[in-house]
Amino acid sequence: MLPTIRLVFVLFAMGLLAAVAQSQVNTTLCGPRVRRAYSKLSMAERDTLKLAFELAMQLGHHHRFVAVHQHPPNEYEAHSCMLVYWHRRFLWGYENMLRSLGDDFQCITIPFWDYTAASSNYLDPNVPCASMAECNPVLPDYGASSSINVDSNSSTFILGGSTTAAGETVNADYCVRDPDQPATRSFCQSEDAFRTNTCLGCIPRGDWTAAQVTTDMTLVSISNQVFAPTMSVFTQNIMYKVHPKVHANLNGAMSTMASPADPVFFFHHAMMDALWSIYYKCQAQGAMLSDSRVFPPSDWNLFNRRVCGPAVAIAKSSSPRFTISKNNMSMLYVNGTTGAATFDVGDPRSPLAPFFASTPTTYTSYGRYPASAGISYDFAGTGLDILFNECSSWLTSATVSSSTAASFLDARYDGGRRNNKPKTRGQSKAVATQIDAMQRMYAHARKYVKSDRKAREYVEMMICVHRNECLGGVFDYAATFKRSFKLHLSPYCYDVLEDIATGERTIPVPGWARLLMDTYGCTHIQQDTPYQDRSRRY
Repeated sequence: MLPTIRLVFVLFAMGLLAAVAQSQVNTTLCGPRVRRAYSKLSMAERDTLKLAFELAMQLGHHHRFVAVHQHPPNEYEAHSCMLVYWHRRFLWGYENMLRSLGDDFQCITIPFWDYTAASSNYLDPNVPCASMAECNPVLPDYGASSSINVDSNSSTFILGGSTTAAGETVNADYCVRDPDQPATRSFCQSEDAFRTNTCLGCIPRGDWTAAQVTTDMTLVSISNQVFAPTMSVFTQNIMYKVHPKVHANLNGAMSTMASPADPVFFFHHAMMDALWSIYYKCQAQGAMLSDSRVFPPSDWNLFNRRVCGPAVAIAKSSSPRFTISKNNMSMLYVNGTTGAATFDVGDPRSPLAPFFASTPTTYTSYGRYPASAGISYDFAGTGLDILFNECSSWLTSATVSSSTAASFLDARYDGGRRNNKPKTRGQSKAVATQIDAMQRMYAHARKYVKSDRKAREYVEMMICVHRNECLGGVFDYAATFKRSFKLHLSPYCYDVLEDIATGERTIPVPGWARLLMDTYGCTHIQQDTPYQDRSRRY
């Protein structure tokens, strides 16, 4: 056995050396890794990214990442207080994998899904879009769920699983296989299917043409989520609001722990990671690791009935807190044949090891990307630019007054390269309109509300009411989604409307509705959304 062990070690060491060498080549040829909004990629960049996803599926890498995300101990930590830390490493490893696929792919970075553009387009009556699939180029570019290009012979699919563990049942409206979209043609649901050549070759999805653009994507909501006093509050904001709402609204695989099966998962989590980078720059710049603005354990024990730290069956208030001294993350590689998960994804025995060779295993390493990663974000030409540059003062900044909102966006539009970019109809104008509208709503609220924090909250509540009355309603999560995500809460706007209905909360700002409708009107779009609990609508 000894020679075999040595051979395995030598082969793995060679693989790691190759990965390091490839990383050095990437840095030399490609420069720093700068993640941009998907809408800012050139058509050639978009096509290259789609082909990379397809090749990752064909080589068996993609479904192995899905299995890592599904594994219960991994999932437990990934969806508690370490949400953004865990997914930062996961995203980094996946991006490394895409860049390893060949010379054509070595400069790839995973783009973020610009929610500010989607929400701006959805709100603006001058932009003809009424769903997730129509309001931003991300979903159409990945096949969306058009009835022309789908396989709808089945509505139930099993993703993952092994000889010792059942896979996850996914209910879907369609299994999308778009011949013109490479990332939808080669999906494999499990290691067994991959080895026996019985892959689905399509991606289980909900009806994205009926998926609402959630209010949690609006600038005022994102602002309220990001500009939090501590890391734990920031994480809870993300976990209570935009993170689960996008998963739920897209339905299908995205509404389960097998969500990385769909490539759009990575754009969603690149956005979560981008929001964290804004939080860090604005709220935690220069803070020490032990500061609660950087690392949560000092002010957070339980969240979503989970202990902040290792998985336990039932979290109790007496459970030990997660401490900096016990910060190794659970990101175990899962053997898709036997179901065994006993070592880290970066362990020499893991087929995914080369992609995680450069990624630390401790949570405390991820407050910021290590300098060696060279990863950063470019928010030019998006609504996030104003949040990154102005931080929480964006609502009152003279730099972006109502008369200069559009020029503010134009001045920062991607280094003057706009002629090489595909156009997204109405995007910049719609974002500028939302900036202007939110500034005016906030200024109006401050006439009646002394507290800056309360005024910001009231503006977000106004958007909730407008959504309910004018844009199709506000709904609770479906019970199936809550079970899959082990979520013990309802969407933010649903809770707001419930409290308003019972008198527990009010919006003490006279005339706000007329001011908001002067910009956005009231179209009263009614949508049939099976992934939401329509029996509980306000």
